[in-house]
Amino acid sequence: MEWTKQQGNAFINMLAWQGDRGPKQTNPNRPNRYSLEFASKAVDHWSGKIISLEICINKLHTLYRRYDTFKRILDDLTFSWNPRTNRVSANNDVRKR
Repeated sequence: MEWTKQQGNAFINMLAWQGDRGPKQTNPNRPNRYSLEFASKAVDHWSGKIISLEICINKLHTLYRRYDTFKRILDDLTFSWNPRTNRVSANNDVRKR
């Protein structure tokens, strides 16, 4: 299933909201089943489509991989994040290669 950007944002926002206000989780970086079900139902409601918990879990794993990749890029001192343009940029030495 292809997620729209809006569905992805709704899913992430609901997980974050649950992390802040929902039941206490043993690991705040790994949402519990209750938080995943809550976020899944919110996306269902918002999009008007039924999205299974399995699809939400797969989406969460994709988001973790994307975050890890993004973090590794930014941990490399030759790259930086520009919040004004919302883009990763490379320093001049990398661009000359």
